[in-house]
Amino acid sequence: MQPAIKQLDRNYLLNFYQDMTDEVGEIFELFLLETEPTVLKIISLINKSDLATAEEELHKIAPSFYSVGLPQLTTRLTVVDAVVKAGNAKRASDLIAIFYEDFKTYLPAVKA
Repeated sequence: MQPAIKQLDRNYLLNFYQDMTDEVGEIFELFLLETEPTVLKIISLINKSDLATAEEELHKIAPSFYSVGLPQLTTRLTVVDAVVKAGNAKRASDLIAIFYEDFKTYLPAVKA
């Protein structure tokens, strides 16, 4: 069963970008180009128990979700980051896998 396609927070985006409409397309393109590969890299790092590098990558990527109207995903990555910092690779692996599945349901809205 396909998960429902989720929507971006349009009010958040309007408030966030206000008069920067020219830059929005580029920001979304970069997000689409870089974010999924980085999430997959983080999954791999956690699965290899390379938590220090995973934490660095989490710090780089977390704010990017704000830029496309998905602040709730930044919040969810903060939870993953806390588990990574605590050194719990198994729990971090479970959480990042759940995050990734949820993240994928937003990609069609970001692409649109």
